[in-house]
Amino acid sequence: MTQYSINSLELENFRSYAKKTNINFGSKITLIFGKGSAGKSTIIDALQMLHASDMNDVDLFDKNSKYILSKNSNSKEFKIKISCSERDLEEKKNINSKSILKIFTLDKKDTLFPKKIEVFSDEGEGIDQKFLAIENEPLSNLIDKDKTFKDFLVSKVSFIENKYAYKELFEYTLKYKNKLLVNLDKCEEFRNDYNLIGEAIDKAKKGKKFEEADELEKKMKDLFGREENEVYDDPSEAIEQFRPGAFPFGKDGTKITKYKKFIEKLNSKSQFDDFIKFVADDFKDRKRYLYKNNRIFNDYDLFVISENKSEILKEKLRKYYERNIPSVGSTLLEFLCFCLTDFCNMDAFDPDTSYSILERRRVSKDSFTWGDKIRETKALGPREMMRFSDRIINQTLNQIKTIRHQENLNNIIRNLSQYSISSLPASDFAEQIETNLKTINKWLGKFEFDFKVSVERVGIKGEPVIMHNKGKYKIPAEIGGSGAQFLLTYLTSLIDSEESTILLEEPEKALHASLQIKLAEFFSEICANNQLVIETHSENLLLGILKQVRDKKIKPEELSVLYVYMENGVSKIDKLEVNEKGGFKSKWRDGFFTEKLDLL
Repeated sequence: MTQYSINSLELENFRSYAKKTNINFGSKITLIFGKGSAGKSTIIDALQMLHASDMNDVDLFDKNSKYILSKNSNSKEFKIKISCSERDLEEKKNINSKSILKIFTLDKKDTLFPKKIEVFSDEGEGIDQKFLAIENEPLSNLIDKDKTFKDFLVSKVSFIENKYAYKELFEYTLKYKNKLLVNLDKCEEFRNDYNLIGEAIDKAKKGKKFEEADELEKKMKDLFGREENEVYDDPSEAIEQFRPGAFPFGKDGTKITKYKKFIEKLNSKSQFDDFIKFVADDFKDRKRYLYKNNRIFNDYDLFVISENKSEILKEKLRKYYERNIPSVGSTLLEFLCFCLTDFCNMDAFDPDTSYSILERRRVSKDSFTWGDKIRETKALGPREMMRFSDRIINQTLNQIKTIRHQENLNNIIRNLSQYSISSLPASDFAEQIETNLKTINKWLGKFEFDFKVSVERVGIKGEPVIMHNKGKYKIPAEIGGSGAQFLLTYLTSLIDSEESTILLEEPEKALHASLQIKLAEFFSEICANNQLVIETHSENLLLGILKQVRDKKIKPEELSVLYVYMENGVSKIDKLEVNEKGGFKSKWRDGFFTEKLDLL
């Protein structure tokens, strides 16, 4: 069983966070303290914005710079970086951590768009290593007047040369150097045949020899052989059936010659840096894509999402940019990924055993797979890098739930926040209560409330009404007290949550001080399968959480205590380190719960 959680959030020039600020979250509980208007809610709003953007399949849900860009800076861009992890609950360790940094800037219409995106991973040596960077520009209105491809951007790769990524690819390039050269020779032969047949077709059509042209076109089709990425029935055919037509390196053959000369010169491991530079520079020069919300679209992807309009768009892009977008030409990196995976498959193949050794899977141009019995894969192309990163980021953002003060439980249909894109109808909330009635009433008892809740159906349509039961008497929940209302709101939502990241605003509202301490026990139980981010002013809640650490219910590394404060109009954050005894390793900043001492 896996759990997804937010590791950190980085903000720069985002509202009151004018300076680069890193916000670290606990894997189970994060408590955010601070005085009014210090910037606590901005952290919650930033996470909600990312959630809403992802749910709407856009990079930025609210593109209005008026409410996003910091008033303390003249910069026309802001940065937001989120780091998320996938955790194995049984092994109690992180499996994978990915981060995405987006730099938004204003376009000519003063609308924010993601000008630059960087992808990071904890793979390899060190933490949060950069693996990919892309630079984007908006599509011109001249190209997409009807907004069919709204929010799409033209993208180019600006960084792809991570050393850890290329380690095995380089080693196997040295190992299979001669076989690679053979395949490049086949690509050269294919190019020559393709050009000759193409010229013959043109000549036949000009001479109105249409039957001859048809025969030549059949010959051209046969030249390409099997469909791209087809799985072989007999894996031993893999090398013999290498399809050079799948690698359009250009009509003039200069790229093939350049690649052959480079590979011929590779003789030792000392050339690793030269290898990375050559492969990366070639890729950055050759490739252009379309981009939208953590996804890079190649020529085939574009066809899938809009078969009827993709060719029209590509023709407009070709005229405007004077090149193919998305690019159709192949790179040396794609050639190496495909061929080397094929060669490794052949080495692993044993004709006396099951074909399952080869995993009977498609060979990709975007990733490299090697190994005999244990197969290992690395994503090396930008599409696959982005896809692997987005899998974790998307899963984490999708599970975000926001709970803010709810005035009327029986009118809970309204949105929970300005960024919410879904609402919870009263009928659904009532169903949550009915499903978890026993647990809800158990906790109401622990919180020393003198009532239990129930759901009754009223009216012709049987509308649900939440009731408080006090002995023989029943009253509607909305007149049962504001503290009880709000507690029931998030009590129900939290109990009903599983594998969620829950943003909770001031849960102590209208609760007696003794109940605020008891909240800590409740949160400790809920965070077993959820991540809680709590904005609070309650010293009693903090003391209760520290007691949970002291009682070994929560580990110090699973908890993050943040104090947000203003300095010269800019929000800043102190992270307060907690020890195993439930005490603080670091000193509290002046102003953090000093009011009691001031009164004394």
